Amino acid sequence: MNFRKIKQEEESSYLEIRRPLGEKILSFMEDVHYKTKKRINSYQSVYAWDNWSIFDINNKEYFAMHDYLFGHILYDDILERASNAYPKHFNTSNPEDVLTAINLTRGRKIVDMGEWLRQTSYIAVTDMSMKKVLKIGLFRNIDKIEFSSGFLHCLKHFKGRNNQYLTSITNSKKKFYNQPELPSTLILCITDCLFNGAPKSIIPFNDDYTYVYDYVMGGKTFEVHFYYSTKFDVYMFSTIHRI
Repeated sequence: MNFRKIKQEEESSYLEIRRPLGEKILSFMEDVHYKTKKRINSYQSVYAWDNWSIFDINNKEYFAMHDYLFGHILYDDILERASNAYPKHFNTSNPEDVLTAINLTRGRKIVDMGEWLRQTSYIAVTDMSMKKVLKIGLFRNIDKIEFSSGFLHCLKHFKGRNNQYLTSITNSKKKFYNQPELPSTLILCITDCLFNGAPKSIIPFNDDYTYVYDYVMGGKTFEVHFYYSTKFDVYMFSTIHRI
């Protein structure tokens, strides 16, 4: 496991990056998601040190801020545990079944949990320079049969331990790739792609841009898409798939 939580004695070393990253992500979420001040105030938990991690790629350190669910994804294998405990909730062509399994495994009961997790579940990553900020959301929307964009969406292109899909739908027309160390390895690869790769194309979209990269993992080439918000200077992960 490359991710680890920040120790109490290390906190002072990361204060200079903790506040600006937290403020940038909260400003983005307020503009895109939240409609009431009460809802914004309820999410100040981003500043809790339990929700901050560090990891390295090729001896370069990265700083991650995440909600409680992504903490469970990173450290507690919540997706695998949910698929083992509630296998009938996966590959049903109903994304809400996956969310139900996750919340049952967590022992949580959330009203309108799909909308709540869409708004609040994410991991944000940067390095000490903060020249780039990456936001990986759990998903952008829920379509009729699958998650649209984001982390749960991209999992349909991969199989994890025991040859499992950790998503609501599989698509036999798409190439899949066995990645037994899901999901932490995917987060490392997505980060490495954005921070250390070069885009093969940049596509304008209104005032923003879509960045498209090629990334080699396990000897296979993948295409990775990011949506860049010029207003907030944040790269949002869209998907990764074999090509």
